[in-house]
Amino acid sequence: MQIQTNGIRMHVEIGGDTSLPADAPWVSFLPGIANDATFWAAQAAAVEQGYRTLRFDPRGHGDSESTPGDYSFDLTIADLLGLWDALGIASSHVVGLGYGGSMGIGLALQQPQRVRSLLAVACRAVMSEDFRAAWIERSARVRRDGVASFAAPTVARWFSDEFKAANPQVLQRVQAMVERTSTDGYCGYANAFIGLDYVAQLPQLQVPVTFVSGGKDFGGGHPDIMAAMTAAVPGATQVIIPGVGHICNLEAPLAFNEMLRVHLAQHSNG
Repeated sequence: MQIQTNGIRMHVEIGGDTSLPADAPWVSFLPGIANDATFWAAQAAAVEQGYRTLRFDPRGHGDSESTPGDYSFDLTIADLLGLWDALGIASSHVVGLGYGGSMGIGLALQQPQRVRSLLAVACRAVMSEDFRAAWIERSARVRRDGVASFAAPTVARWFSDEFKAANPQVLQRVQAMVERTSTDGYCGYANAFIGLDYVAQLPQLQVPVTFVSGGKDFGGGHPDIMAAMTAAVPGATQVIIPGVGHICNLEAPLAFNEMLRVHLAQHSNG
């Protein structure tokens, strides 16, 4: 499905139990940079009983329209809110990884009445200087050489060594997804990520939050970062999935999906 929102055309995938009433609980899945709607397919399938689900290709990713220039968290949040309004989604559970997790934090701060709960995965609330420098370098490289030139090392960074050795077909599929990202989309999202700074606002979060990390995620949202965010958010909980890297929903889908179902069941009346 294509939906016009916030001045662009975006590709969306609607799933779940379509027999549910219009006000049934929704689960919206927010991808990270160089991820598209396929990224969360297994998780959407895991919660299709009892929920409606929304997945989408972000601006400049997959089959969604790309725009030039710098993006911001406010812009990408407005893209999602436009989708919700177009689909009549008054409120939704939110699940996001990487940039999507950080975007979920911003969304919950801006629109707490529309976020039933937040599952923030392998993300952070503020951009450190070393991480900022890395993203500036990645963006410059993509501008120079294209997304395809950076796809293989990106995917290699996302998974544990053990998983990469045992699952080459998954890496090929994820690399193909990365390569579908436009240069403007990648660099636009990278620019938004570089400006990330929600850390001082974390104590103001009013929605139920679960922070999730892979035990072997040594980059984007490693367990120490997630523990600090958990401590800052009243009532938040942390889950560590042992032995897996950054993309823990793909590396440990059974454990992730069970954790997701528990989280949603705990907060479905919220």
